[in-house]
Amino acid sequence: MGYLIPENLRSRRDVSPGVARFAAALRDGLDDDVIVWYEPMFDLEGERPDLVVLIPYAGILVMEVLESRAAAIRGVRGGRLLVADGWEPKEIDGPLNRASAFGAQLTRHLEAEPRLPPSDRLAVRSAAVFPYLSHDAAVARHLGEALPLERCLFRDDLEAGIQGGSAFRRRIVQLVGGPTRDPISEEVEKVHRAIIHPDTVIGSRQLPFPTSAAERDKAELLVLDRKQEALAKSLGVGHRVIRGVAGSGKTLVLTYRARLLAETYPRQAVLVTCFTRSLAARLRQQLAPWPNIAVKTLDTLMAQARRAADLDPADYKACSREELADRALAALDARPDSVSHYHHVLIDEAQDFPTPALRFAVRLLVEGSDSLLAVADPVQNIYRTRFTWRAAGINAVGRTRWLDQSYRNTREIQELAHNFVMAGGDFDISADPDPENEVMIAAPTFSARSGPMPLLLDAPSRPGEVVGIARYCRGLLDRGIVPGDVAILYGVTWTGGFNWPEAVRSQFAQEAIPLFWATDPSQDANRDRVGDDRTKIQLCTIWAAKGLEFRNVILCGWLDDRPPEQSRVTRALIYVGMTRATHELALSVSGQHPFLADVERG
Repeated sequence: MGYLIPENLRSRRDVSPGVARFAAALRDGLDDDVIVWYEPMFDLEGERPDLVVLIPYAGILVMEVLESRAAAIRGVRGGRLLVADGWEPKEIDGPLNRASAFGAQLTRHLEAEPRLPPSDRLAVRSAAVFPYLSHDAAVARHLGEALPLERCLFRDDLEAGIQGGSAFRRRIVQLVGGPTRDPISEEVEKVHRAIIHPDTVIGSRQLPFPTSAAERDKAELLVLDRKQEALAKSLGVGHRVIRGVAGSGKTLVLTYRARLLAETYPRQAVLVTCFTRSLAARLRQQLAPWPNIAVKTLDTLMAQARRAADLDPADYKACSREELADRALAALDARPDSVSHYHHVLIDEAQDFPTPALRFAVRLLVEGSDSLLAVADPVQNIYRTRFTWRAAGINAVGRTRWLDQSYRNTREIQELAHNFVMAGGDFDISADPDPENEVMIAAPTFSARSGPMPLLLDAPSRPGEVVGIARYCRGLLDRGIVPGDVAILYGVTWTGGFNWPEAVRSQFAQEAIPLFWATDPSQDANRDRVGDDRTKIQLCTIWAAKGLEFRNVILCGWLDDRPPEQSRVTRALIYVGMTRATHELALSVSGQHPFLADVERG
């Protein structure tokens, strides 16, 4: 079956019936590795073709669909189609002309992209689709005088595709030019997908993509994969939940969907919310061009509601997170106007919130709206929250998806992190995990990208660990690693009277290594600037790094003395720290700890 993007294309109200019917034929009649897009935006001026099909072993087909019913297509006059419009038939250009113009434009984009040498570049061809007209009727009405019928698809083809026969597949491949080559690689396909729909590129939409060899060497082209793209573009009604492993692009899907909602409904308010201020600051930077998107932490919104209703507790530390959220819900009951409401609500890292906090987020929707997306990874639950989606007021039955492919980390880092967190016996692997079961997860698909094995920085003492960390970081800078790409993450501040961040800051100052302490308790504003200063190595808690990533990560203060009943939370915290690293991971250790054996086995 072909892969439709968006995945709900056939049921979308904004898709014309003929396009929807033919998309169904393409889905049912083509192979699994074929991608079918509805209105991809490779024309940055805003014009879009109806359908584009990418066949990795043949080429690309651009198609335009003529929605006119069979009876309305009268014939040909002066080389143009005659189509009934009211009382009088009108001459129109055939849909093949428009498809050919789009095809020529796409070809120019592909030829201009330096990442695509001719040997890797797929050929582009065009076709016209008449979903209500048979081939025989087209011949009888002399349509061949206006356009080549061999470049057209008719009702007969559509019906063959829906039946799933091989004839339809052969016909589409024939229109593309036939299976004339070996399938393109995943990397080459990624570049093709980026050009066909530049909006899926993470970062600049500029075409062609970085033009100089130096730029291409420095920056990998990051593009949503086809599953992420399909999920993000499914703008159907109802609550939706996306669960996935660390680094699977949950936040990318969420931010892309927020952008798409903001552009599709420019007069409607969109809320993106999360738990940590550092992640909120990063999301705010990424979504700044869209004025109708607000990015706020859920704690900020709940505190605003409590203050407006005079329900803010005098002593926050005496209240649990559940109690604070319950007060915020009561505040909404007392003062519904205490906070802004939104047409669309998107919740990142939803597993971080207790049930009443999620219920608060649901209630931020304007009356009559059910446009809500929550993304979560149960393995990254580091706040001991317990909830079910249903209890939180999120009804996503049939609209829950799982992203199992991780892209952030190398295979070596992924395998270590996965084996480590699974060694605790707290999670069950399932091919079809129950979305309401927080301990049931899907097995991750490990990255094909390889890198150095994670490194243990062993030292005889905690002060010795800090010296070793400084020496290791000096070596990274000597290798040319940008300081801002390096993060030192600590799991605890104090261990047996030893203050980890203060010791690191003191050692780095002594050795003149640039350092930015993002979670310095005396500089609260620093939490909003994690990763902003590229000239300095970042130092922060693992909690503050949630949702972020760095090329190199060093974990310290992770072998702590927490009681055994917190084992699951501690493992989750270490897992989060490990999976922040995109290329290289180092773990600083001294002494012994039960978790150390799991790391060494991993």
